[in-house]
Amino acid sequence: MENYYLVLELPIENPVTEPAAIDAALDKKQREWNSSNNTQVKAKVTQYIVSGVIRNAAADPAAWKSVIEDARATVDSDLISRLSIVAASLGGSVSKKDIEGILSKYKYKKSVDYVYVDKLRKKLGIGLQGDEKAAPGERRKEAAMKY
Repeated sequence: MENYYLVLELPIENPVTEPAAIDAALDKKQREWNSSNNTQVKAKVTQYIVSGVIRNAAADPAAWKSVIEDARATVDSDLISRLSIVAASLGGSVSKKDIEGILSKYKYKKSVDYVYVDKLRKKLGIGLQGDEKAAPGERRKEAAMKY
């Protein structure tokens, strides 16, 4: 089963915990889903809406906190994997364009932004190509690539 928080495409960095905001997000998603021509999406949505599982989870602060933590863990794990793969293929660093490319194809792109992914990049110790504060070896490599 998918994470309810991610299904609603709520932001990971600034978690939504207010019941009214969660209801508004669910109503917005319900309108989007109802206009979908995808019968698989409609079937899944009907399951979520009719059963009330999202609203029930959101009504219990402890349960909703767990949903948010699971969503963050899912997103972080996936983004860390993607960043690591791209960085490994590029000699240990990525560019802003690489990060934007990861985000453009990312399943949960409405839940995260460039700043969030860049924080993960820094946490992993992956260099940023074109960063003036890059290690001397990275600056030499970039300079060599320009010529």
